[in-house]
Amino acid sequence: SNKMAQEATLVCLDNSDWMRNGDFIPTRLDSQTDAVNLVCRSKLRQNPENTVGIMTLADTQVLSTLTTDVNNVLNKMRHVQPEGTVKFLSGVRIAHLVLKHRQNKLQKMRLIIFIASPLENSSKELEQLGKKLKKEKVNVDVVVFGEHEQNEPLLTGFIEALNGKEGKNSHLIAIQPGGPMLSDALSTSPILRAEDGTSLAPAGSGFEYGIDPSEDPELAMAIRVSLEEQRQRQEDEAKRVQVTSLSEGQPEPVGMDVGESTLASALGQSLPTAEVVAATDGPPDFSAMTEEEQMAYAIQMSMQGGEDQGMEMEEGESTQERESSVEADMDELLQDKDFLQSTFAALPGVNPDEVLQMMQEEQDQQMEGNDDDESKKNKDVQKGK
Repeated sequence: SNKMAQEATLVCLDNSDWMRNGDFIPTRLDSQTDAVNLVCRSKLRQNPENTVGIMTLADTQVLSTLTTDVNNVLNKMRHVQPEGTVKFLSGVRIAHLVLKHRQNKLQKMRLIIFIASPLENSSKELEQLGKKLKKEKVNVDVVVFGEHEQNEPLLTGFIEALNGKEGKNSHLIAIQPGGPMLSDALSTSPILRAEDGTSLAPAGSGFEYGIDPSEDPELAMAIRVSLEEQRQRQEDEAKRVQVTSLSEGQPEPVGMDVGESTLASALGQSLPTAEVVAATDGPPDFSAMTEEEQMAYAIQMSMQGGEDQGMEMEEGESTQERESSVEADMDELLQDKDFLQSTFAALPGVNPDEVLQMMQEEQDQQMEGNDDDESKKNKDVQKGK
């Protein structure tokens, strides 16, 4: 079969408020995540020289620049939350710049755009954008899976401008709810078709949870829904723990700006301890630190705080019971990756993965990781359910 040309693909996600809609189960957002997963894996399997990246269209953030590391891309996607409205023109222009600056200029450029919210653009704007991208030799596939009446006519014009009279390399795929799952509909679409006409989607093994939804849609759905509910329960539990540990009366830190105090509350009010520790060896100058350094400092302090408190207890100093229970709750939270990721994801300008990485390293230095095996066991039990 033909070897596909090398390609750099940037996937643009719709992360507007419309993505909360449940017409694709469990939500449009989750279906999109599933579909993007399939697209990225397929593109990377197509040719070892291919790269993929992702960006969001409501806040026009490039979450992952072009890479061959699919896990990096998929991890970044986990933190996407629905908010605001899609900025189609500026989003696509940014996406084009990312492709233009690809390292390997032999790669052809492709955008794959997911849209399920009503576009506010005129057909003229979209046609002009299409012509510009055609001139720049960018191919574009658009997947419309919501607000079809408004979007399809606009996007048809966009794709026609991209293809011109001769071209066949850009596609509009419209997928209605109630049919196959989004990822399954895409696996048979031109977007995932090699030049020889075969599907690039992984055969059989590509299905989530190893079940072919077209053969047993009920079972696939039931598994997905129960996992979704389980995730929801864990989130609720984490929130409950956070609320009780925060309401156990720790003073609000004084004299910090808003960004830092959000950080403090995210870390379970750990910065007050940090100030105490810092006071002994000269307080750090927050204004001279980068966001990452502030973050690392705060986390380091929260870790140290936890340790000091533990020692005091052992030496029999009268530390109030209540504080130690807050501490225990805190430790538990600091062990809860999902909770931490969702907390950090909510902070502006913070990369949750880096933070967790730093925390992990801190913790590894401090203890020999017995608890770790414990949490792994628990995870396996859940999987086995």
